[in-house]
Amino acid sequence: YTGISANYQLVHTAGADGSLIEGIKFTPAGTNVATVMRIFINNGSTNATATNNTFVGEISLQATTASATAALTSPEFYFPRGAIRLSPSFRIYVGLATAVAAGWVPSIIAGGQY
Repeated sequence: YTGISANYQLVHTAGADGSLIEGIKFTPAGTNVATVMRIFINNGSTNATATNNTFVGEISLQATTASATAALTSPEFYFPRGAIRLSPSFRIYVGLATAVAAGWVPSIIAGGQY
């Protein structure tokens, strides 16, 4: 993977004391085609430089259809080997492999104390 492109979204920045993150929940915002969400950790420097980013995983997101009577599934990605510790100013970015209509809303699943 190269530098993070414009279609990637910042979902978390570690604070002054760092962060402990277990995973990310992805909630569909409506009707979407199937795609893949890719997850990167950035070292706090420019995300346009490939060496500042580390690919940590990906998750398949199913096609979704908005409904007034049925809940949509919100898949969750958990970091391998448990929670990750982010140093201060480190960031998590996510990006879709395919354009979707309604979009996906990422939410951080936080761990215990850092």
